[in-house]
This record gives sequence, C-alpha cells and structure tokens, in this order.
Amino acid sequence: MEGMKNADTEIVSENEEYTAVDTAVTDENVKKRKKKKEKKEKKEKKPRVKWKDLPKETRKKKRRRYILIGVAVIILVLIISAKISAANAKMPVFTAPVTVGDVEATITTSGNVESDLTKTYYSRISGTIGSVPVKAGQTVKAGDVLLYFDEQSLVLASKDAQAASLTSEGSYNDAMNQNAKTQAKLTEATVNLEVLEQQITDYKAFIKQQEYKLQDLRNARKAELSAWGMELAKEQAEGEDVSEEMAEYQYCQETMELSKDLVDIQRTIDDAKEILSNLTEYKAEMKSQKSATEDNVMSGTTKEAKQTSNEAEQLKNTQTIEYADSVTGGLKAEFGGVITEMTAVEGAPVTAGGALVTVASNEQVHVTVNLSKTDLAKVKEGQKADVTIAGKKYEGEVTFINHMATINSNNMPVVSAQIAITDADEEIFLGVEAKVIIYAQKSENVLLVPVEVVNSDKNGDFVYIVEDGIVVRKDVETGVSSDTYIEIVNGLKENDQVMTDVSLAITEGMEVMPITDEAASVESE
Repeated sequence: MEGMKNADTEIVSENEEYTAVDTAVTDENVKKRKKKKEKKEKKEKKPRVKWKDLPKETRKKKRRRYILIGVAVIILVLIISAKISAANAKMPVFTAPVTVGDVEATITTSGNVESDLTKTYYSRISGTIGSVPVKAGQTVKAGDVLLYFDEQSLVLASKDAQAASLTSEGSYNDAMNQNAKTQAKLTEATVNLEVLEQQITDYKAFIKQQEYKLQDLRNARKAELSAWGMELAKEQAEGEDVSEEMAEYQYCQETMELSKDLVDIQRTIDDAKEILSNLTEYKAEMKSQKSATEDNVMSGTTKEAKQTSNEAEQLKNTQTIEYADSVTGGLKAEFGGVITEMTAVEGAPVTAGGALVTVASNEQVHVTVNLSKTDLAKVKEGQKADVTIAGKKYEGEVTFINHMATINSNNMPVVSAQIAITDADEEIFLGVEAKVIIYAQKSENVLLVPVEVVNSDKNGDFVYIVEDGIVVRKDVETGVSSDTYIEIVNGLKENDQVMTDVSLAITEGMEVMPITDEAASVESE
C-alpha cells in the first residue's frame, strides 16, 4: 500500500509537472494567437493597395520575387520529372530545316574619301591679282569665280602677246626667204657643176682627138716629103738636073707647118683649150658657191624646227590673248568641288606659269579601302557598295583593284581598291573616313543553312542532321556565305533537319529528340 502511495504520489507529481508544462505551452500559444490576432486586425484595418497603384520600384521587386519563385517551382518539377523518366528519356537537340533562298556575302570595311579629279589653276600671264572672293576649304560650284586679275594687267598682257606674235611671224618669214635664196644658189651651183663636169670631159677628149689628128697629118706629110727627097736624090745621082725640084722640095719642108689643113687643126685645138680653160675656171667658181651655200642653207630638220617654234609661239600668244579675254570677268571653276589650296594673294604679283588655286572635285570621288587576301577573293570590279560619310549613305561601285600589294601596320600584305561614289553631292567631305559595305558574291535560289551549323575537320566541312531520331554526319560543299547563312552546294537537300547546337555529349548514331529551333526558322523565312 505504501508502495502504491508512493507510485500515486509520483504519478501525481508527474501529472503536476505535465500540467505545469501544458500551462506554460498554453500561455505561450495564447500569447502568439493574441499577437497574430492583433496583427490580423491591424492588417484588416490597413486599406488594400492595388497593383497598378504600387510604386514602380516596389512592383519590380515583387515581379522579380514572383519570377524567382516560378522558376524555382519549374526547376523543382523538372528535377523530379527527370529523376522519374531518366531511364527512358532521349536527349533533346535543336534543329533547323535546310531552306531555299538567296544569300549575299558582304564585306564591311572603311577608307578615306578622295577626289578623282584635282586641278591646279596656273596663270598664263604675268600681272597682278585683283581680288580673291574665296578661301581654302570652301566649296564651289562650276562657274563660281575663284579670283579676279587686275584689269590693267590683262590689257598689257594681251598687247604684249600680239606684239610677240607679229615679231615671231616676221622673223620666221625672213629666215625662210633668206633660206630660199641660199637654196637657189646651191641648186644653181649643183646643176652647173654637173653640166661643167661633162663639158670639161668632152672638151678634153675632143682636144686629145684633134691632137692625134694633127700628129697623124704631120707624120703623113713628113713621109711624103721624105719619099720625095729620096726620089730627087736618086735622080740627082743618076746625073739628072733636079735643082728646081730641090728648091721646091726645100720650100715644102720649110712651109709644111703653115699648110692650111695643119693650121686649121691647130686653131681648132687652141680654141678648144681656151674653152676648156673657161669651163675649168667657171667650175671652180661653182664649187666655191656650192661650198658656201651648203653651210648656210637650212636642213629639213632645221626648217621644221623653225616652223614648229613659230607655230608654238603663235599658239602661246594666241592662248595668252584668249586667256586674258576669258578671265576678264574672273577665273572661274570648271567643276564643283573644294578649294584645297589658295596660293593667289589679293594685290600680289604673279608670273606666267605661277600656281593660283587648287580645286578637288566633290562630284567625282571615291573611297580607297584595303582588302585582305580573304576579302580579295570575293571582290570584283563592278560590284555595288554602300558608302556612309558623316552619317549620310551613298551608292558606290568597285571601279579599281590594285594589282600591287602593300604591307600594312600589322606587317600583313593588303591590296587597295577604289569604291566610286555614284551619287556624290556637295555634302561630301574629302579626306574623312567612310564606312563601306561591299556587296560581293551572291547566290539566288540555293540551299541555305545557318553559318554556325557548319563544322570543319581534316576531311573538310560537315554538318550533323537528325534522320528518324538518329544523329547523322553529312559532308558538305559550301558556297557563298553571309554573316548569317551559308550556301550548301552539295551534301544536303531541302528540309533536312540540321542540328544547330552540337555539344560534346552528342555523337554520331545517338538517338535524340529533335526540337525545332524557332529562331533559326524565323530568320530563314
């Protein structure tokens, strides 16, 4: 009994202890409920604020919190789903269809704007500058006055040119007349010498002939007289009286040279010798005349040079007169452009040939760009381009590709090319940098895939496609490429599903679940 009492006492004590604990818990709960009730009453008393009335920053914070909660829920669901179906799931991959369309390769570069036509105006007179209404850096139009000459300078220059023209023409005519006279004397001497040579030759031959004739006649007479003498001597030896015949014989011997035929021949010889002497003397005179005129007569080259010199002088003077007349109202621009240099100074003297002003056309301009060896393979003369200068867009065309490379600042070879601006206007700025987009190669109605899907290895270019849920490698031949798409020349067909994102986990032959890459599809369309 005593034990039971003790047990009861312990139970009572324990119960009292529990009762105390319960009481404490109950009091604590009562306090919590009381606080919660007070908080709820306070919240109910606070007016409810609508979403649209919340401050912008508060809405942003709440929206961010809701998004984070939503993402966390989705991730949790995906994790749970993945654990449930991991054993049977196929790896999802993004694909895009091979499409048909147009693709154009463009090359973006920059270069400096330069003028195709630059002209420096030079003065054709010596004189004084009047006024200069424009300055360097200013734009001008065709026909605008660049500067004025002093009017008195123009009048004086015109008169000086006229006088110089007359002097040159007179000097040339005098030289030609004198040369004509000299040429006539040379011709006379040349012709006469030819005739005299023949005459002298003929007379020498004639004299020689007559001398032979005279000698033959003498010899014949001497032979006759000798035979006659011998006959008289024989007759005398035979005792005949030949005294009278001997006297006649002696007379014939003494007067043989005075016989008429011998005298006539000798006279002919003497006359011929006198003529020969005169011819020889005249020949010497003609030789002297020829020698003198040969040194003074103009050669064909000299005559042509004098004529050319006179014509040049006449042309120069004519141009000076015309120039003075043309700039009476001021020196005018021949084309629109920018004044790059103004040398003329108002009131300052200027000499013929002196520079006055330089104008660079802003109507015929181009942009010079440098092309790498990769870009060079795509660029051809005649291709179109867009040129942007100071925010304004112009049309351009590739007109020249240099065939001599240069080394740029990076020590790489580059080739310069010129892009002509076909719609240039007066708003063009020379010397500034311009942005250029060259429309290079273009293919139309061809198979296209996104650029990023094409891979390369030692065997060439290839892509991965999905056929019946299986990853398949396809070797391809590519063509024209833009920043977004590349032409497939061989290896694929339209609507083949090309993988757009290939990770290291993807291998050929793997079963996958294709998901259409909406971004790639939209761009393709």
